[in-house]
Amino acid sequence: MPLFTGIKFGFGASAGEGGGPASGFEASGGTKIIDGGYVYHVFLAPGNFVITSSNITFDVLGIAGGGGGGGPRSGAGGGGAGGVLYQTGRTETSATYPFTIGDGGGGGSTPSVPSGQHGGHGDTTTLFGQSAEGGGGGNTAFYNRASPAILNGGSGGGGGVQYDQPGAAGSGDSTTPAGTMTRYGNDGGAGTPYNSVYAGGGGGGSGGIGVNGDTGDGGGDGGPGQAFPIFPAPVISPAIPSPIRSAWISAVGPTGTYAGGGGGGSTTAVTPQPNNYYKGKAGGGDGGGGDGTAGTSAVSYTGSGGGAGANSPAGSTGNGGTGIILIRYVY
Repeated sequence: MPLFTGIKFGFGASAGEGGGPASGFEASGGTKIIDGGYVYHVFLAPGNFVITSSNITFDVLGIAGGGGGGGPRSGAGGGGAGGVLYQTGRTETSATYPFTIGDGGGGGSTPSVPSGQHGGHGDTTTLFGQSAEGGGGGNTAFYNRASPAILNGGSGGGGGVQYDQPGAAGSGDSTTPAGTMTRYGNDGGAGTPYNSVYAGGGGGGSGGIGVNGDTGDGGGDGGPGQAFPIFPAPVISPAIPSPIRSAWISAVGPTGTYAGGGGGGSTTAVTPQPNNYYKGKAGGGDGGGGDGTAGTSAVSYTGSGGGAGANSPAGSTGNGGTGIILIRYVY
């Protein structure tokens, strides 16, 4: 995983040249960007944030890895987005603060039974002694229900189709740690009971719940991402490596939208099939979409969930996106 450290990018008349920031704050770690009177530190992999001045007041966003989509089987659930921790005006003293960045969960593979396999749980991101939980994996269709430990997460994975009842979906964690950062996480949507259309639920997103599968409309959409406008793509993108950068800019956009849920997959058994596959849309922050052909992987460094897979072949299910940590303070 590429990581660029100790690099400064200057943009506009307010970008500084040499010396320390006018605010007197001094810190290092990740990729450093100066833009619009602010210093940004971008962490794409584990590393240390080192404060060398007596103290520093900053804004921070930490996102865990997204869950993988369920499948490959039509009617599987989308992966949940990684959990999000956010705070403005946080103050820390001179010290070294270790960070970890969670990887995205893998998309479900094909086991020996025809129902497919649930998506993998995303990995945890840690910062300043607190943890953002990885996204829940999307559930597979029919009789291979994932355990709550897989389905639950920062945002919950979507439920897959079940024979006798709606498919179980994961719960998201929106509990706020006492007196510090705010968490963002939401539940996944449920899959339909077995019917003429097999429709999996969308994974939960940081900005909203995943949509239930629907026998008329197909796979549920992934929950939307949450916008954090102080970390927009045009400012942060120089730290994102190619060839991911273009897709990352499109996903995050000028509103700074991260951690969307993956779309649920669906197909119909109606003959003749008027519309063979119904795709659940990805949530904001570019969670992967699910359809009868393939589940799309989420864009790296967004913490979004992967899209649900299809009947075949193996490997057609979307992976969750790797997380990210962003810091901003006055230059």
